[in-house]
Amino acid sequence: MALADIVQRIGGEAVDEADALITLAREQAELTLAGARADAERATARTLERARRDAEAEAETLRASARLGARDRVLAAKGALVQRVLTEARDTVLALDDDEYAEVLARRIVRTALGGERVLMAPSDVARLASRLPAAVIRVAPPGLALVWASELAPAEHGVILRGDRVSVDLSVDAAIEERHDELAMVAAARLFGGTEA
Repeated sequence: MALADIVQRIGGEAVDEADALITLAREQAELTLAGARADAERATARTLERARRDAEAEAETLRASARLGARDRVLAAKGALVQRVLTEARDTVLALDDDEYAEVLARRIVRTALGGERVLMAPSDVARLASRLPAAVIRVAPPGLALVWASELAPAEHGVILRGDRVSVDLSVDAAIEERHDELAMVAAARLFGGTEA
């Protein structure tokens, strides 16, 4: 074999080896690229799934917030209706004829009085109660209950205030409604809405 043949053979083997290395490099590059694509697709899928879950969670939060807001508006509307009923009840009592109104206040006075207290009438009720209220108290009071009918006016819009030595009790319709507000609100709510919520 001549030197030229050896060089040619070495050159051919080098070309074959280079071709094999290039083929192997291409195959490895394709495998690396395929792996990178698969990793990217998995990462994209995970990112999309996370974004979907986050969007669902945010949507549920918005729905819950909307439900709470709607419930709050319904409760506020119901509360306003209940308050309107209580206001109308107050106005109905104040609109009773003078004898009936005096009777309502007389019963409150008699339930509270121990004897010896002063009875102060509200300025707006003096004209309608001045003669009727003492007579109504006499009708409903137990024998011997002594009260003083004061000329001093009650610091209230309507009704009477009962004052003793150390105690002052507001016996107005407003005070009666305030004392039993929760109970009356429940009754009004039950009648209005068929339940006991206000």
